[in-house]
Amino acid sequence: MDWTARFTLSHALEIRVTPTGSMVAQGSMSQAPLNLTPDLLLALLSFAGGVTATEALARLSDRFGVERDAFETSVAGLITSGYVVPVGDAAAPAATGLFSDVLLHVTMLADKVRVAAYRDALAIAAPGQRVLDLGTGSGLLAVLAARAGARRVFAIEETAMADLAVQVFAAAGCEVTLVRRSSRDVVLDEPVDVIVHELLGSDPLAEGMLPSICDARRRLLVPGGRLVPHRIEILCVGVGTGGAARDRAATLKSLAGVAAAADALTPLADAVRALPGRAFVVNLGDASFEVLTEPLPLHDLDLTSVGEDACAAPVHGDLRVTRHGRLDAIVTYFRAHLAEGIVLSNAPDTPHTHWEHRITGVSAARAVMPGDRVAVAAWRETALKYEQLVVDVVS
Repeated sequence: MDWTARFTLSHALEIRVTPTGSMVAQGSMSQAPLNLTPDLLLALLSFAGGVTATEALARLSDRFGVERDAFETSVAGLITSGYVVPVGDAAAPAATGLFSDVLLHVTMLADKVRVAAYRDALAIAAPGQRVLDLGTGSGLLAVLAARAGARRVFAIEETAMADLAVQVFAAAGCEVTLVRRSSRDVVLDEPVDVIVHELLGSDPLAEGMLPSICDARRRLLVPGGRLVPHRIEILCVGVGTGGAARDRAATLKSLAGVAAAADALTPLADAVRALPGRAFVVNLGDASFEVLTEPLPLHDLDLTSVGEDACAAPVHGDLRVTRHGRLDAIVTYFRAHLAEGIVLSNAPDTPHTHWEHRITGVSAARAVMPGDRVAVAAWRETALKYEQLVVDVVS
């Protein structure tokens, strides 16, 4: 470890106290959460404001009697994990989880609908502009921007995919400035004209889109600059899964049907009855479904002005039923507006993309017929870097 180099806390760092009283830190979805022991927490906080390791140790040794060897071990781990980062524009160690998976990026690249939409949008937005690809991954969007005639292209990538992105840029013959850090820790020589991003999961909040976009927009984009996509609509529909979803009643029925042992399972049935409704709102994977309602808009996010807590307040509305069936699940989806007339979506009625349909059960299924209205509520749940939008029927 270089004791004379200046380090500081990553701006992406988030610390929370768990229900059991432990303190947990995370800086990225591609990093494993870190349990902060008292020693680690002291070492971490000693770098607040940007200091050398020598200065940080001096902060602690007089007051807490921290020994140099133990401090060095702790700090080396914090640097490797990306919680403590170099001051300035030096590369940070690569995150190696989740979005560093090569096969995940191949799946996205094989999505012809996604690639074509971004290609067409950048053909409109990029020519003559300074463009930033926020979370470049394999580097594709940066290459598309460069080939569309961007004046200069920057790409940010915090994971080990950055090594492959460099090779992609070279193979494409494109000049791209790659920054190997969390976007929260990036400072550019001057703001860019366009930020292109694809921070969308099947649940549009799941990849931390809003916090990342709001920070990048504020610090890295010129006033009035362009975002691609610039608007995200989040909607849902009520669906029937033919019994794939299990609400409380279906779960109790299955217990009652256990041959020769239903009476012995009474305690388990009582436990099921005591569960909160949220316990039955679970992801159903690739279950088949039939759409039974009109779409219900939940959020309409103008990314040029939205705040990172735009989806924090619960939303209530009514699903309008259009066909007979048993409504036992909800499909939540997005419509991403990349440019005028270019919309990318994982809605049930749009061309297939790599985004799976996000199907979640409801706490209380019901038979429905055309003209019925089913009240639902949607709310955001967060856990460190992970967010999700949960939708359920209202009893």
